[in-house]
Amino acid sequence: MNDISMYTSLTQKMNMNLFGGVKRPLTQLTLNITHVYHNVQKRLQEEAPIEPLVDEQGYIILPIGYVTYNYVVVQMIHKGAQAVIYEVKNRDTNQAYILKIARIQRYFQLQTQAEHSFYNLLQQISSQIAPELIQSFSIQNSRALLLQKFEISLKQLLQLTNNRGLPLQYMKLVTAQFAHLLNLFQQFNFIHGDMRLENFVLNTDSPAELRIIDFGCSTINNTANYAHAHLWYRAPEQLFLLPISHKIDSFAVGCMLYELHTGKPLFCPNGEFQLAKQLFQILDLSSTPLYSNPASNSITTSHSTTNPLQSRSIDQNPTSSKSHLQSRSLDTSLPLQYPDSLPLQNTPLINQFTNPFNALDFERFKAIFRTCGSNEHSKTLPTKETAEEFSVYDQIVKETRKTGKELIKYLIVNKEFLNQSGHGMLEYEQFAELVNGLIENDVNKRFGWKEIMESKFME
Repeated sequence: MNDISMYTSLTQKMNMNLFGGVKRPLTQLTLNITHVYHNVQKRLQEEAPIEPLVDEQGYIILPIGYVTYNYVVVQMIHKGAQAVIYEVKNRDTNQAYILKIARIQRYFQLQTQAEHSFYNLLQQISSQIAPELIQSFSIQNSRALLLQKFEISLKQLLQLTNNRGLPLQYMKLVTAQFAHLLNLFQQFNFIHGDMRLENFVLNTDSPAELRIIDFGCSTINNTANYAHAHLWYRAPEQLFLLPISHKIDSFAVGCMLYELHTGKPLFCPNGEFQLAKQLFQILDLSSTPLYSNPASNSITTSHSTTNPLQSRSIDQNPTSSKSHLQSRSLDTSLPLQYPDSLPLQNTPLINQFTNPFNALDFERFKAIFRTCGSNEHSKTLPTKETAEEFSVYDQIVKETRKTGKELIKYLIVNKEFLNQSGHGMLEYEQFAELVNGLIENDVNKRFGWKEIMESKFME
């Protein structure tokens, strides 16, 4: 037997032994080699170090399975304006936590540093306010907060109902929790600044025990800028850049209560112009301008408290306007007066948006109004375009001729619950009265925690 014959015979015997008598041993050998290769590559990849990366926006992106300080990354939950949120678990105990990592820019690092301090402060006040801050550390030179994990947010709870809303009985439980928080915040001169459904969390076994999260916009002694708070919950004084107080959190509570029961946000604008129009419709600002005395036929403003609602489009010939409100002087410290023949309460809605101001007034206030969408090219202040903006309430206002508190009473009734136990018209009137008190335009009359608990709805 020659060498070739011996080699062929030996190969056939090996193939029969290795592959169980498969008729195409070379094909099978190739498949096995490929399989082994992929297994080896997979093993090498699993054993290779996985490092975080920083994306173009400054977010720290952690790979799934990445281990930091004995915590394994399970999933990315959310990319917020300030930070990226992950679910992680302890490798030893398998306990789940929330990991919040700030964007690398210095501004967001400082925000998270302040948030760290707020968590520590609130834990000293009460363990029933916010999730427990487990620890803080640095990842890729970025500050990270490890927090106690709660199962769902109020937003997710509402979504579980297919946005049909939650019953008024649950509204009372939630309202009591909101009032408790507002009471504590007022005592310590603390403003959260970003109250919304996503920032309240709970566990399903105790749905009435809420915790508030995300203190990136929070402040003590009112040192922060709230011009860019979430549009759905932004108070009028925030939108129009007027002096603010802890009452902006009360306004947000009113918006949340409405949304939790009806399943729809009270204000759902695409931008500042739409929000301004909805504020005018819902708060009935057609008859009561911000911070004015409805009993008076004149509005007095000063340089320090200039009402942005009175600022209008650039018009070099303001006297040509047919608006009832006339600009009396370039000096805004002088009053803008209503004609005696036209009482304030009869001023048409559109006149609140279209009173002309000249170029000098725009130059004086353009830095402020630019944050609401104005610029030198449009030569238009936000309130000029507000009258032309679409609002989800346009048709309802047109058909029912209701605005302000009457409009809230009309909108707040959830037909899913109407006439069920605890959902009669009396209960709805009391609930509407509470919501109207919380979103009151006059901050001096807007409900705080005490007025909430003394409301008829909470009896």
